[in-house]
Amino acid sequence: MWFDFLLDDYIVPRLNNVSEEDVKKYRDSRDTVLSCLRPLQPNNLRMTHTGVGSLFASRTDYENSLERNISKLEKSPQMVYPN
Repeated sequence: MWFDFLLDDYIVPRLNNVSEEDVKKYRDSRDTVLSCLRPLQPNNLRMTHTGVGSLFASRTDYENSLERNISKLEKSPQMVYPN
């Protein structure tokens, strides 16, 4: 079983006025927690976390995708899936 925490490392600073430095500290502390838990977890469990930023080739690609999806929502306020 693989349990992956998704970290909104790009959007949190933008929406919540949290500094990117604080987001990095959060990510580092999450790494520490996962490392401490690793010896205690069963062999069939893998816990990781993924930053949203790693799902895009660049921050510009992320911003472009965000703007495209905001435009879609403005035109049709139904569920929009990121692309």
